[in-house]
Amino acid sequence: MERESNFDNSEILPKYAVEGREIPEWIVSEAFLINEALDKKVVTKEEAEKGLEGDREILDMMRKMVDVRYFVEYPVENVEPEKRGEKILELFKQKVNVGGKEKELADFLAEHRQGVSLAMSTLDDETAKAVRHLNKKGVPVVGWVVVDDIEGYWTNPANVSETAQKTEAIRQWAKENDLQLTALGFDLEKPLPYIKALSRGNIIETVKQIRSYRAKVRERSKEGDPEKQFYDLLLGLKEEGVETEIYAEPKGTKWLLGGMDVRCADRFVEMVYTSTLPGVIRKGGANSMRSRGAIPALGIVSGKETETPGRDLLGKLPRHLTQEELENDIGRVLDRELNLGNREFSLRNLYLYALNDARVALMMEQAMEKSFSSRLEK
Repeated sequence: MERESNFDNSEILPKYAVEGREIPEWIVSEAFLINEALDKKVVTKEEAEKGLEGDREILDMMRKMVDVRYFVEYPVENVEPEKRGEKILELFKQKVNVGGKEKELADFLAEHRQGVSLAMSTLDDETAKAVRHLNKKGVPVVGWVVVDDIEGYWTNPANVSETAQKTEAIRQWAKENDLQLTALGFDLEKPLPYIKALSRGNIIETVKQIRSYRAKVRERSKEGDPEKQFYDLLLGLKEEGVETEIYAEPKGTKWLLGGMDVRCADRFVEMVYTSTLPGVIRKGGANSMRSRGAIPALGIVSGKETETPGRDLLGKLPRHLTQEELENDIGRVLDRELNLGNREFSLRNLYLYALNDARVALMMEQAMEKSFSSRLEK
């Protein structure tokens, strides 16, 4: 159920001219970029008035305009639920060494204007402590809505009512613990047992799960259209001033793995993970799989060699992106979103799955630096 505006403002944008001569488009684009950078406090007023000279300064400004968000899951496969909040807090208190100075990971994220989307599988005091620590440090936290495994975990037509109940529980928990969530995120995928069976190539179990899923959807549809119910949930949140995000399968796999096609959230993110793609198509996957206008979520990356940062879908350790592959994925995204000569840059958000160790943040920082710097050579 797609809700998109067809409004085109190209005809009402002002024309810029000096002494009868139209100003080159790159100057206009640069002016708009600098104004936006001022609004986001990426550059100071003094820097803007002085002028940003050369491609390097403009490129550095463009890089700072990208808000990086990490998915943080810490699933039951990796940590016991009662210890999850404690482990998450330990993650953000990890020490990182930057330029010879040691600091907390939370401080590193705040200084680089980076945030997290945290799976809300536990709503206890220890998890509240972890979120409160991030709030104190100034790290944006999105509440990623997930339900119990037996209910499907991810949002789909078979569990919209459970998703709505969990959403309200998260909001109440945040209020009671005086926590600040910048948005609520919804991961639209088919139920966990279905995805597991399919990922492991278990034909008999996959058929069983497909039948079970379809039966649940038919049953829930008797109460009304699940997609409309979910749309109404998002609309109700928006009317209350709550920002929302949708995490969706990319266009190539949506029919097989996706839960629903609802796009009325404030941000629409596609999980264009390339780590498990065949090598021959891995290099271009981050772009070829992504729909026009969708925010890219890259992955899978792990900071621990013996651990995957998410649910155990394969029954074995999946392949993770190398540093070089992460840099390639970011570079491909920039090829599509950035034209340095024309001062055109449309990328504002970039997600990475997933943060399970400080090394992931350092990998991302290095990959961003190298990928942006390489634009000067093109």
